[in-house]
Amino acid sequence: MIQNIYFTLLSVFVFAIPLIYHSYKFQGVENTIILLLNIMGIAIIVELIGVTSGAYIYTGQTLILVTIFVGIGWILNTYPSMHIALYLLGLYHKENLKTKEILIASILSASFGVIYDLFIDPVAVALEIWVWSREGPWYGVPIFNFIGWFFIIFSMVFGYLFTRTRGEFLKDKLLMSLVSVILGSLFVYLMMMLCVHLGI
Repeated sequence: MIQNIYFTLLSVFVFAIPLIYHSYKFQGVENTIILLLNIMGIAIIVELIGVTSGAYIYTGQTLILVTIFVGIGWILNTYPSMHIALYLLGLYHKENLKTKEILIASILSASFGVIYDLFIDPVAVALEIWVWSREGPWYGVPIFNFIGWFFIIFSMVFGYLFTRTRGEFLKDKLLMSLVSVILGSLFVYLMMMLCVHLGI
């Protein structure tokens, strides 16, 4: 089990590096920093809430390892999903995105992310990388997990694209990223509380 944990952590880092490098080459240093802040900020906050609430646990991992794992791990699904969405919408090289374009790109990115998780989550459960407190209908994965994935990736992508488009200087982008992480995490939390209330 311990070997599986460290193999998973190593895999996450290995696959994240080329994605971060790709962002650096095509988006620049500033935008890559903003991208990582939005993805890792929301991921860490939401995942820590999920773990501490008892909804699921990462087998054999401490909160520190979980923080490192999820912070980097969400890059693996969010960045490719956003990349594909922007490309398909013809917005990849467009600098000044309209709010409507950002919204559509965020929805499409989140949709791709959920499709990705339909395959990844059952594998992770089978390998006991994480364990759900109550089993769901999709190979043991509860439905609210996929709803959560949608809103998490939506918040990450929307926050990043909005900040990239509206922020003029790095300090402005950093401040906007901080606000987007807080608001995005709150938005995801409220949506998940709604799922719990509805019994999903």
